[in-house]
Amino acid sequence: MIMGKIDSNLAAWAKWLGIHDIPQWLQDSSIDFKVIIGALVVSAGYAFIVWGPKRDRLHSSVKTTRSSEIICLGTLCCYLARESKWAQGQLHNPAFAIIVGNEIRDAFFSGKITAYGRPFSPESPRHLLMTRPRRKIDPSWWENKLIPVWRAINSIGFENVVYENSQQRSGYHDITVEYASVEATWPPR
Repeated sequence: MIMGKIDSNLAAWAKWLGIHDIPQWLQDSSIDFKVIIGALVVSAGYAFIVWGPKRDRLHSSVKTTRSSEIICLGTLCCYLARESKWAQGQLHNPAFAIIVGNEIRDAFFSGKITAYGRPFSPESPRHLLMTRPRRKIDPSWWENKLIPVWRAINSIGFENVVYENSQQRSGYHDITVEYASVEATWPPR
């Protein structure tokens, strides 16, 4: 190799960037081939790590986390209407919304699904309602209750109340259920 001549593209780039004292091994013409092979090996390793079998294990653990999730009454209504095998219509249809509410109430009343909620009374200041702890709602409490599907979907927290009776004096708000029990009662499509 003649001293002023550069045989490798890497050395030419280094010289163009202003690096003048280039080692002899970087000026060798075979270094370009080695760099290309090295880049391919690194990219194949990266692709295997990102899209390989470990990704499948990570994805399956996400499903397990979803099963232990707690969902609100509105999410339950949407799941039942859209994602379950039971789904029979659209929630914008008032008749179907009543059917969804009755199906949920019957599942609560039969004990297939355990509901948790915060006690509600209109006399309580609203800022204190969310500080009350959730407690398990007795299945017998659900007998003849009306699930407000429209309010459940369109509101959050204390606006979403299932009342004790027609006088609307007491009841439960911020009602939640366990996603695993929902999937067990109404399997996904």
